[in-house]
Amino acid sequence: MEQAIPILPADDLRVAREFYATKLGFHVLWEASDDGTRGLLGVARGPIRITLDCPMEGHGRNACVSLEVNDVDAYYAEWSPRVDVLREPRDETWGARTFDLLDPFGNTIFVIGTGDSPASRIRTANAVVLVRGQLDAADEFFAPDYVAHATDRDLRTGPAAVRGFVGTLRRAFPDIEADVEILVESDDRIAWQRTVRGTQSGAFMGFPPSNRRVVWRDMVTSRFRDGRIAEDWVVTDLAERLLLARKG
Repeated sequence: MEQAIPILPADDLRVAREFYATKLGFHVLWEASDDGTRGLLGVARGPIRITLDCPMEGHGRNACVSLEVNDVDAYYAEWSPRVDVLREPRDETWGARTFDLLDPFGNTIFVIGTGDSPASRIRTANAVVLVRGQLDAADEFFAPDYVAHATDRDLRTGPAAVRGFVGTLRRAFPDIEADVEILVESDDRIAWQRTVRGTQSGAFMGFPPSNRRVVWRDMVTSRFRDGRIAEDWVVTDLAERLLLARKG
């Protein structure tokens, strides 16, 4: 789906996050900031989306709007010969591809190519649910009858299974980080790899805390239905890495 999203000025992203996430019940979709105070913050509650902008150097300071499009490079090829480009297309760390335009009145137009592709949904789900710990957002990314097929068991309780597993994982690895690499993508299925890093400061899978930095990889094939993940097949080397961390 392509849509326009309002961008509201903010003096401090920490204050914006406290107001919209803590007080109004929005969850953080993504954040682009070097210091946690200046940059861009995207929040959502159901279908409502807002972007908060504490302007960084080079950004316009008049009115702003964010345009979410399915193919950012196609729009750039169409528009760039005709208008002033503030910033050429680039891949953001939070999973989108973007570029910026300036209209004749000094208003900034942020073009965000997140789209509704499986790859975009995978990257955003990992950033929002796993890394940021926004567990309530699981319903937006996982189907009500979601099933995860792991090596030793199947999880069949929908988004609740995701919330339970991720909550336990984050308690054991509170500083968790994840990088997603897309391997193969089709209309409704996607194969991808996740490299996860974190310090094991809590018990997990029967392993007591090692207080060591652990790096593991998950190989995942996801099946999508109606824009949400309906089924995952997961192979991971986490248990092996936890055992190695115990041995020191």
